Amino acid sequence: VAMTDISSCHNAVAALGTMPIVMFEVYSAASAAEIAQTMGGSDVGDDHASKIKDTLIKLAISGMLILVVCVYGKSKYDAKVAAREAQAESQSPVSRRSSINGVESHHLGSQIRAASLRSISFYDNTAEPDL
Repeated sequence: VAMTDISSCHNAVAALGTMPIVMFEVYSAASAAEIAQTMGGSDVGDDHASKIKDTLIKLAISGMLILVVCVYGKSKYDAKVAAREAQAESQSPVSRRSSINGVESHHLGSQIRAASLRSISFYDNTAEPDL
């Protein structure tokens, strides 16, 4: 049973889209392990401070690239939403889908509940008498 109704092709594209974030997470974990190993003193003779500095610089550059990708993605998403809203406003009111807010939903639920209670009481009153 599928958890979503998107096609396999769209699912593959989504998986590729998350790849940079997953790669950044793996790189962050590897960098943390490298820093911990360097701080532990397992590398004798190397300059620990320069290794840590190099690792942190690479990690910061990777973080900035991920941030740029996120900002770009968000701007593209906002542009799509704005285009859909503009298209929905230009359609005729009959063909446009509408949504209801919480108050309207509560009012509609109350009407349905009242109608169902009336139908139950109607069937109770019209029952055939026992002979």
